[in-house]
Amino acid sequence: MDNKELFSDEQLDFLREMSSIGAGNAAGALSQLLECDVDLKVIKIHVFLPTEVPPALAGDFRSYVSAGMKLVGDIDDYLLFLVPEEQVRLLVTLIEGTVPSYKKEAAEPEFAVIEEIGNIVAGTFLRTIYNFCKLSIYHTVPALENGTIFFLIDKVLKRMNVRGADSVLIESEFSVFGKTIKAFLTLTLKKESAAKLAGAIDEARKNMRMK
Repeated sequence: MDNKELFSDEQLDFLREMSSIGAGNAAGALSQLLECDVDLKVIKIHVFLPTEVPPALAGDFRSYVSAGMKLVGDIDDYLLFLVPEEQVRLLVTLIEGTVPSYKKEAAEPEFAVIEEIGNIVAGTFLRTIYNFCKLSIYHTVPALENGTIFFLIDKVLKRMNVRGADSVLIESEFSVFGKTIKAFLTLTLKKESAAKLAGAIDEARKNMRMK
C-alpha cells in the first residue's frame, strides 16, 4: 500500500511531472551513449515504507542489478537505479550488436551498462529537482550490486543507519533497439529529508502559480 502521509496528491503530481521531464532529458543523453533512439517514460510513482510492498513489486522476487548512490547536499540520503537482471543481459546483447567496441571495453558488461545508464538517469533526475525546487543534491560514484529489490533496499537502510525512512519508487520503462526495458529509481529518504522535499515542492508550485 502506498504511504499517502508523506506527500499530498498535489505534491505527488508535481514530483511525477518533474520525473517525466527528467526522463525526457535522460532519454536524449542515453540516445547519444547507445547510438540509437531511446524513449524513457515514467509509469507511476509509489511512496512506501521499506517494510511495505508497493503494488508494482508485489510478488517480485527477481534478481536486479543496481547502481546505488549516496546523496549529498541539501538532501543526504540514498538513491538506487535498478533493472531486472534478465533485462540487463538483453540490453547488453543489444548494445554489443550495435556498438562493436563495447564488448572489448567492458570487463563486466552487465555492471558497466547499469553504471553508465544509472549515472545519466540519476544526474538528470537530480538536476531536474534543482531546476524546479532549488535543492542542490549530488550523487557519489555508483556502487554496483545485485539481489532482490527488498534485499537491496534493506542494505540501504543499514548503511543509512536510521529508523523511520520512506522510499519513493519511480516506476519507468525505456524503449531501446525496439525492446522495452523495465527500470526503477528508488529514493530512500529520512523523515526530515522527505519534509524538506515536500516543502520545496510546495514552494515551487507557489512560484509557478505567481508567474
